[in-house]
Amino acid sequence: MDLDNMSEEEIEKEIEIYKDRIETLADYISEIDDIRIIPTLNSQLQGYKSTLYLLENKKNKRLYDVDTGLDIDKFSFRASTSSLFNFDKLSGGPYGESTITINRIKSVDNLYELTIFNHDDNHSDYTNDLSMYPVKIKKAHIQFDNRIVFHTFQEESKSYGLGIVYKFGNVSEIIFDLLEDNKYIIYLP
Repeated sequence: MDLDNMSEEEIEKEIEIYKDRIETLADYISEIDDIRIIPTLNSQLQGYKSTLYLLENKKNKRLYDVDTGLDIDKFSFRASTSSLFNFDKLSGGPYGESTITINRIKSVDNLYELTIFNHDDNHSDYTNDLSMYPVKIKKAHIQFDNRIVFHTFQEESKSYGLGIVYKFGNVSEIIFDLLEDNKYIIYLP
């Protein structure tokens, strides 16, 4: 079975087939009297479960792992300007250059470390505070056509969101959402 060349419909059909096989074989094993055959059947059942796991993993990966042309595992973006918005109204800026980096934390799936460094002293206290330490963010399972979405990892004390808006593999803007305060910062190239 070549998962990479299967369509989404084919994968979905195979998932249903393997779910049925697992249910049928598990029921059969529970009713069988011959203990000599049970290890062989359990081995077959485990094989079905492994195949189902691979199919579901491939399906889920396709749902939110769209090819963006961007390397998110080790991402760096130099913004020439940024502005702070409060309730969708401009409340600060434009500010000078900033660098936004995202590095994948290898030990946990979809967990990243976000750092924003402001290159000038012309930022408000609020955004200067942001550049002092990295925050953990998790890639969201939601995928938009032109945006990669992250949200705060549960261990962080505040709630943040991050959207990387791109076109043809080039970043057009990054939106850093300070969710609890109804503020967000837009970084432009």
